[in-house]
Amino acid sequence: MRRYRIGICCKDTLYAESLALALERESGGAFLPTCFSGPDKLVGFGAVRELDLVLSEWIPTGETQETEFNIPFVSLTARPADGGIFMYQSVREIVQEILARLKPLGQISRPSGCLAVFSPLGRCGKTTLARAIASSDSSGTGIYIGLEDFGERPVHSELLYMARQRIDGFIEAAEAEIRMEDGIRELVLSGITMDARDVQSADLLWLSEQLLRSGRYSTISFDLGSGMLSDPEMLLSFEEIFMPVLGDEVSLRKLDAFFANMKMCGVGGCLGKIRTVEVPKECCDRRDYAGVLRSLSGNV
Repeated sequence: MRRYRIGICCKDTLYAESLALALERESGGAFLPTCFSGPDKLVGFGAVRELDLVLSEWIPTGETQETEFNIPFVSLTARPADGGIFMYQSVREIVQEILARLKPLGQISRPSGCLAVFSPLGRCGKTTLARAIASSDSSGTGIYIGLEDFGERPVHSELLYMARQRIDGFIEAAEAEIRMEDGIRELVLSGITMDARDVQSADLLWLSEQLLRSGRYSTISFDLGSGMLSDPEMLLSFEEIFMPVLGDEVSLRKLDAFFANMKMCGVGGCLGKIRTVEVPKECCDRRDYAGVLRSLSGNV
């Protein structure tokens, strides 16, 4: 089920809290409301960019605005007004009006050049494939981003925190941690499950946009661990998803269970973007990235 984060910005805090409870109940848990007593409280909310929509008394009557946070603010009005949401109508009607203003799930903006490699299987060549994709950028400006549950080495980085808080200076901090390995730019952001599970899809979108807007990178290859799917919508953040697979019976059953689970979570629409790949084991053993890329055309 898709869940929407809704901000309610209203000076009548009792009304806001009552509305929040009613919206969550009426929507069957699809809405996750957060209350704010004024615009200053909203702006000071660290995760404001993760909100999908804000109802606010401080928007001119009848207007909907796209703000600096790139989320819609809708006028919450004490009297019926075209374009705004009348605060004293039935909760069911308010839910319907909110849904009408939310962007459809399939219209989430994805940065061009942002790819992911993910698999519910282990020892299938996931990291090798992610590195190979980063190396394939003809301009030499590809970068591998490691977001695994358990990395090859300990990671002590503040970059994930900076991405979650949208802190200025991210690019400069990232550049200091990027290193070259096998001729590939590498930025490892996570090496433990706790870090991976804290990341939301909005964080990855922001991080990707920062890297692409810097003009220094044109292909971003994310190596995702299973902890990333604590937010199933994560996979919707990518243009394309490569999934290394294995052909044995147990692995095939695991894949079937994964695809069924994605559909149950309401993000089955992203399955059409998944390209399954059998990565040759000998290429993984030799770190033969060119060999991995040649294999893509034969088994995708």
